[in-house]
Amino acid sequence: MSTETLTVLFVLLPGFVCAKLIRWLCPRPQQTEMEKVVDALLYSFIVYAIFVLIFGIPEKITRRHVAVWP
Repeated sequence: MSTETLTVLFVLLPGFVCAKLIRWLCPRPQQTEMEKVVDALLYSFIVYAIFVLIFGIPEKITRRHVAVWP
């Protein structure tokens, strides 16, 4: 797996976890896979918007900020 793939995974992971948690707490009618992915992307955006509101906009974002390799 390449570093770009891992970076994308780490960026989208909070949204997928949040979407799963929301589906677990608030059951809704059956969703298609596309609707689940769109929900996860929306939750990822919300998580990172809240992060920016709390910590401010980072001056420079690199892969090292997302995943630090030993």
